[in-house]
Amino acid sequence: MEYVKCNLCGFDDAKFILRARSRITNEGKKYFKLVKCERCNLVYLNPRPEKGEIKKYYPPWYHSRAQAKVTDITKTKLWGIPWREAMRNKAEPILRYKKKGRILDIGCGDGSLLKFLKDSGWQTYGAELQDSSSSYARDVLGLTVFSGRFSEANYPQNSFDVITLFHVLEHLPDPSGTIKKARMLLRKDGLLFIEVPNFNSFEAKIFKSKWVGISAPLHLYHFTPRTLQMILKRTRFLWKDLLLQVLKN
Repeated sequence: MEYVKCNLCGFDDAKFILRARSRITNEGKKYFKLVKCERCNLVYLNPRPEKGEIKKYYPPWYHSRAQAKVTDITKTKLWGIPWREAMRNKAEPILRYKKKGRILDIGCGDGSLLKFLKDSGWQTYGAELQDSSSSYARDVLGLTVFSGRFSEANYPQNSFDVITLFHVLEHLPDPSGTIKKARMLLRKDGLLFIEVPNFNSFEAKIFKSKWVGISAPLHLYHFTPRTLQMILKRTRFLWKDLLLQVLKN
């Protein structure tokens, strides 16, 4: 386990707010502490698993299609919805602003979204930490996917029209560094799409430590609209340039 300072303001000035139990680890009952920065109000896990141990907390079903080596992903279902319909819904916010171009999906999983967009004429690239999923995306779906941490990937500056972080930013050990790098990779008229759980949502306030969005210890950070706006401003994004910000309950 490692102790960290606030990723938003850099200060080590946080107070304990709640304790959450991991509900998906096979190692029995294990509790993790969430703290809130006294200066900027960012909520984060502290202490948290080190980089080398976080993988063991991801259950096998987290990347089920890749582990099962499904040969035709287009015939599967996601959350009971036919794959193509589910991907069309997921891609809709992107296609509303950009019809074609070069897209980088950070934390692309098994490549489902990229597969859909590639079939629609996009030039697609992905980065995925989990080896089984990145290998599946490359070997089965024929996608260009970097296997490893996004911070280690080498892409040319100003090379993407769209970069997506769909339910990924909360998993990353350095959200500020990730957004800063994404900004460098976007073209002048590029768009950054972010989707994260909303720690200020009604459900979060009602269910507290049992809220599904906590997902300890997989979710290292918990954003509100305000803290997400702050982290984007500190990484030199401007609201007029950006961004579709989508926060889920």
